[in-house]
Amino acid sequence: MTIILPHPNAPPLDTRKKKKKKKKMLATGSGLMISLSLWIIFLLSSGVSARKQRADTDDDESWPESVSRARCASRCLSLHSVAALSTSLQNNGTLGWCQNHKQCAKCLEPCKDSWEMKRKNNCRELCERVFPKKHWECVTSCEFLQSVLAMKQGSCPPPERASGFAAACVESCDHDRECPAQKKCCSNGCGHTCQTPKDLYKGAPLKPRKELGFEELSSGQLEVRWSSRFNISAEPVVYILQRRWNFGIQPSEDTATPWQVVAQ
Repeated sequence: MTIILPHPNAPPLDTRKKKKKKKKMLATGSGLMISLSLWIIFLLSSGVSARKQRADTDDDESWPESVSRARCASRCLSLHSVAALSTSLQNNGTLGWCQNHKQCAKCLEPCKDSWEMKRKNNCRELCERVFPKKHWECVTSCEFLQSVLAMKQGSCPPPERASGFAAACVESCDHDRECPAQKKCCSNGCGHTCQTPKDLYKGAPLKPRKELGFEELSSGQLEVRWSSRFNISAEPVVYILQRRWNFGIQPSEDTATPWQVVAQ
């Protein structure tokens, strides 16, 4: 699998050489996630597919929401896997195939980053607007996305293990979505606080390791290559590719740009 990431606003080449880039990868099944040192793309069986998701000028999306949308897409591919496997998918067009498949496209619609989940919560109303007839696939997919946005992965640790502020007898949260990053809203026996979950990556699909490579082209573009030599999961697996960067000799978390989704 190969994907080339463009740099439309890149500085002159002599300046670009000083730019330090970081990447991170995350693989999701329909209910699984793994946070790694790189955010990559989509894999079904032994083939991988990718598609450009957004332009550099678009608003950044939080990583929990990006992951939830990837899980949403994975669910659609899983539901329509029989139809998908009847076509040649050992290329970069699997999500494109779903978009062009009548029923799979209805399922995939709420998974897109343009979906208006933040403004409205009525799935039926949103789906009827896009699909006036036979919109049940869209509605169920929308409701699935709402559920995974509301409840993060992993399970809450035992209340007696809470320490520090996590053990404070306060009601600092009501829902997982109120907690930062991977933390969940968990009980500590006398209140609810944002805590680091356990079993966060239990059962998560594997990631490409030795097969993963990067090459900066003379044009300033970055070429990302990887492959999977075996079926890593019985269910479709979606990878997300993100990027961020900063200028200077040494990489710095403080001065780096926010993570940007460039492909799924």
